[in-house]
Amino acid sequence: MSIVNEIPRERRNAVSREELARRTGMSDRQVRREIERARANGALICNDQDGRGYWISDDRAELLAQYRQDTARALNILKRRKPLRDALIASGVKKEEL
Repeated sequence: MSIVNEIPRERRNAVSREELARRTGMSDRQVRREIERARANGALICNDQDGRGYWISDDRAELLAQYRQDTARALNILKRRKPLRDALIASGVKKEEL
């Protein structure tokens, strides 16, 4: 069963991860993994991080909001990595090894 089949279209029909886990019999971790796999395979799954849940969209404004949200998250992760990188280099790890 593809997780995409359980995710509705339109924001007003959004489904929580908890509900997706119940419907699919998967754990929360498995649901998150399947959502990421579906996204990597081209599914346009949105989530506003407001607790309402996931939905599939083809609405330009919703896709742009999701794109911006994902970009902000990725940049925050890269910022968070800098002290780790610096500590590893200071400990003797070569830049090429990172």
